Amino acid sequence: MKRIVAGFVARFADNRVINMHISMSKEITHLLLKHKWTNENKIRLIPNGVEFIPIEVTFKNKISDRPVIGTVANFRPQKDHQTLIKAFKILIDKDVDCELWLVGDGPTKSEIEKLTQDLGIQSNVRFWGTVLNPSDLYKQMDVFVLSTHYEGHPLVALEAMSYGLPIVATKISSVPEVIEDDFNGLLFNPGDPVHLAKTLLKLLEDRKLFERISNTSFETVKTLPSIDDWARNVLDVYEQTLKKCNN
Repeated sequence: MKRIVAGFVARFADNRVINMHISMSKEITHLLLKHKWTNENKIRLIPNGVEFIPIEVTFKNKISDRPVIGTVANFRPQKDHQTLIKAFKILIDKDVDCELWLVGDGPTKSEIEKLTQDLGIQSNVRFWGTVLNPSDLYKQMDVFVLSTHYEGHPLVALEAMSYGLPIVATKISSVPEVIEDDFNGLLFNPGDPVHLAKTLLKLLEDRKLFERISNTSFETVKTLPSIDDWARNVLDVYEQTLKKCNN
């Protein structure tokens, strides 16, 4: 019933109020059309822009002696920290000497903290809480993981890529629009800690693979829209909409 009401409200607003929708990804565009909330000619696709970090500032292209696996995400069910924690436990059980850094806060944080304690891996896991500018943390990470169940557009993955980090992410929703498996990142099945652990282990043990993925990750960011590009595109939508309203 809630979905029916939401759809009715969305279509009513689209007909009476909304002149244009800005979509961040093909995934969101698909959902708008699938649920018939609008029509194709009222959607403008403008992916998130990303800040390019100069190579001399951040790019290391090597694995640390004690690798840091990191993620930046709010603690809520959608982000599925549980799968990441369980995968990390598998690495520890295989005697992989590494750390897991979790940046963010949210309602499931205490649950995840308890899980790390129950699995006996709390000494290898660091909870950073909310960090307004995680730039220094990105620079110390070796691998970035996105274990989400859904992502409208994986901006956080783009941010990590701008630091030359190889990305390991779920093969779901809009993620493959940004991460091409075995090119600029590695994809794993959502909710599958065994597959995630195997993917991470493969990346950490194969130096040539690590360097190749890291390189293409960094190079990909150079081809993407900048934050300024994004702002100009959004402003263009507003200007076009105002012209239509004034005519």
